[in-house]
Amino acid sequence: MRYILQLIAGILINISIQAQTVEQASETGNTYALIIGVAKYQYPEVRQLQFASRDAAVFADFLMSASGGLVPQKNIKLLTDSMATTGEVDKAIRWMVAKAKEGDRVFIYFSGHGEVENVTSSKNGYLICYNTPSVAFIH
Repeated sequence: MRYILQLIAGILINISIQAQTVEQASETGNTYALIIGVAKYQYPEVRQLQFASRDAAVFADFLMSASGGLVPQKNIKLLTDSMATTGEVDKAIRWMVAKAKEGDRVFIYFSGHGEVENVTSSKNGYLICYNTPSVAFIH
């Protein structure tokens, strides 16, 4: 889990180098989205949230609407609550990297908890997936 945020950052940098910005993307380019919302967590020690998974679903609906660009559902990976495990998030990131090409638009949306570790001097930040062990929250 501790590498999920670093993996996402690396992928974002890679995609941003390879793909054009939203404004520059060609009209023929595809749009891909990885949308994650975790309101209910596996471990009771993790504070449950009220709207995170609903926010993610609303963003997915927006992308599929005319205002959001009519993104095909097949180009959207929506992971909410128990579906948003570290393994599924990793698999979805790899799917997006394999699909996105130059000229495509890419969205990564996360609604849920994050945490900053306090063991190293770098104080790495992490996105908390559904099944992140509660030990990650011990300070």
